[in-house]
Amino acid sequence: MKWDMLSYFFPMKYYIGECLSHGYLPFWNPHQFLGYPIHADPQSAAWYPITWIIGTVFGYDFYAINFEFLLHIFIGGLGIQALGKTLKLAPETAFFMSISYVFSGIIIGNAQHLSWIVSSAWIPFVFVTVLNMFKAPNFYTAIKASIFIFLLLTGGYSGFFIIVFYILCIYTIHQITKCLRKKSFSKLWSILKYIGIMSVSTLLLSAGYIISVLKVLPYFSRGQAITLEQAMQYPFSFRAFTSFLFPYAAATNIEYWDTELSMANGYFGILSLIFIIFFSLRKTTKKAFIPLIIGCFFLLAATGNATPLRGLLFRYIPGMNLFKYPSIFRYFVILFFILSAGYIFNHLIKHFQHYKTAILKALLISSLLITVLIAYLSFQVPTDAIYNSITYLVKMKLSPNGSITANIIIQGFFYVFVLLGLTTLIYKNKSVNHAIIGLLVCLTCDMILSTQLNIGATVISNRNFKAAQDGFNTLQDGFSTANYHNNTIKDAIPEKSNALNIPGLYHNLNIFDKQIGFDGSNPFQLTNYNLFKESHYFNTTLNNKLIFLSDSIFPIKEIDTQTPQIPSHLFFNDADYHTLSRLNLSTHQNDNITITTFSPNKIVAKTHTKTQQVITLLQNNYPGWEVYINKQKREIYTTNNTLISAILPSGNNTIEFRYTPKLEILGGIIALITLVLCLLYSILKFRRMKESQ
Repeated sequence: MKWDMLSYFFPMKYYIGECLSHGYLPFWNPHQFLGYPIHADPQSAAWYPITWIIGTVFGYDFYAINFEFLLHIFIGGLGIQALGKTLKLAPETAFFMSISYVFSGIIIGNAQHLSWIVSSAWIPFVFVTVLNMFKAPNFYTAIKASIFIFLLLTGGYSGFFIIVFYILCIYTIHQITKCLRKKSFSKLWSILKYIGIMSVSTLLLSAGYIISVLKVLPYFSRGQAITLEQAMQYPFSFRAFTSFLFPYAAATNIEYWDTELSMANGYFGILSLIFIIFFSLRKTTKKAFIPLIIGCFFLLAATGNATPLRGLLFRYIPGMNLFKYPSIFRYFVILFFILSAGYIFNHLIKHFQHYKTAILKALLISSLLITVLIAYLSFQVPTDAIYNSITYLVKMKLSPNGSITANIIIQGFFYVFVLLGLTTLIYKNKSVNHAIIGLLVCLTCDMILSTQLNIGATVISNRNFKAAQDGFNTLQDGFSTANYHNNTIKDAIPEKSNALNIPGLYHNLNIFDKQIGFDGSNPFQLTNYNLFKESHYFNTTLNNKLIFLSDSIFPIKEIDTQTPQIPSHLFFNDADYHTLSRLNLSTHQNDNITITTFSPNKIVAKTHTKTQQVITLLQNNYPGWEVYINKQKREIYTTNNTLISAILPSGNNTIEFRYTPKLEILGGIIALITLVLCLLYSILKFRRMKESQ
């Protein structure tokens, strides 16, 4: 794997796994940005059951993160199979759609974005269960739908959830209108009742996640709407439409595509594209037209500011101003185009003899056009450009400044070979079954080949996997107090990291080293942390250890006016400063702090001080933190805009900093009980249904 998979998702999963496998709940991450509530980070998957299972049972290493990636691709394929069955399509058609889906441009292009892959795994199941619930409303389908929505919400990317929510709302309105038009009031009541059950079940299953996210919004630097300019970053540009036919073209010359490399692949199969072009407008395949129109709607949104649609959605549809990347809409382009192609394929194989000639014409015309294009382009590109493209392909490496034309020629050559082979098979073979098998084999070869062409650019890195895993095995297991005694926070820099020697790891290394960090690669940052970071005293304060003593206090307005020289200077809000400035505070040379216990959610230290003074934990103050001195709860003061401070009495004391998000814990308990009950009910109901058959 590469890029965000290793720089963000892997460190987060690793940390959650370390917490769970050592008996701690993954609530607080002290190793980035002076600590933050990881359970409130929507992309961390801290509430996602599969993360909990893998993290608890196995822990996360390079094997585990690759396994989770492949597992969700497999689940997505099963989901499309189930969707085909729900839509009453032939098994061959369901297979056709499934292969097109699991090797599509969204899976291959966005392989680095694990939350996108997780979303692609559960969205088909959400659609399947909701469709079944509307066909035959009952408690069982409502509960199943709520489970899949919960998995999508807690494990996937929030942008997908928002879009799916609106799709389900529109479909619900359509079904309600249909019932009203037919005066089917009993069915309408049944639909509304089970929508209510599904909604309540989803809320209960997601209670911990929802409470965490809602609570963090006022404290989160991106808790408000993003700007229109941010929302337009990385569209599926008009130039990227080339990838509908030649995805290998999008694997090189990154700047040409007017977007980010992972957002430029929209491939869903050469056969699917041929079927849509040649057969979608026929009256006999009108079922294919509706998903095609829906796909085109999302295609306009995916282009970003090239068309007005994304801007209109941003301005007028609630929630559409909360996520970036217009190219996220291309997932729904691919999904609905595959559905359209599936309906066409289903109709063609049912009436194969009738359409045999038309299919042969479509394949021959496509082969001829691609051949002409290859012949023309061959005169436009030097031979060494094609040789270089083949070299990068063999080495499975990204060619940042390669020849797009050369890549088109290479992929076009394979297209002609496969399509002419399929044409010959259909023409010479009178057996319908053999022809269908030929179509499916052709599709599978095409999708696997296209994946192999692009895999080096957006999926895998050329680093030595064994060397990476061997290096990973040398990392410290668990959490040790030894990590936090001697070093100042400023010492935790990537250049000193042990994890830097592990191939593939280059961001968020403090998590692997178990070191308190003041930075990181993560969009989830607390607002008060950013205020502190922008102040003059930020770098000076980092010269302290994790817990430090101070007798020098000042009003917060002086944090940017004082010369930043003394690390122990603390800045309080006006009310606290007015109260505490009257105290007699002083530090002495023999005062000391010894950390006796360190865990993600609790830090215990013993102190010996001659006089009263301020003790500070270099972590962000966030609701849920509590301070106990000699088992007595003490008041927390926020210093330097974000740090956790308390008044420490003289003498020998035991101080405990404890992060206990009580409301989130209650939500988690409710979610766990609900999940167990839903799973038990679903399993028992499924067994009874099987026995009755």
